[in-house]
Amino acid sequence: MKNRYFAEEEIKSDDLFFICYMIERVARKLRQRNRYVVNTIGKEEIYHLISVANVLHAENPLDVEEDWIGNYRLQEGGF
Repeated sequence: MKNRYFAEEEIKSDDLFFICYMIERVARKLRQRNRYVVNTIGKEEIYHLISVANVLHAENPLDVEEDWIGNYRLQEGGF
């Protein structure tokens, strides 16, 4: 898969792993299923997040978690 912003760069498995890790973190924090987080964020935004994952690796995961919850208006559940 090609990076959305840098066509000459391939998306690495580490980038995909990081996004999956963050989806899991957010879902656990909100007591929601992973599919809720993925479906709420949407396909295009997931592609964006995978493309910028190499930058997000350097951020504090707690900050990334809070940004996702706020930016994508993710709601707390009861799972």
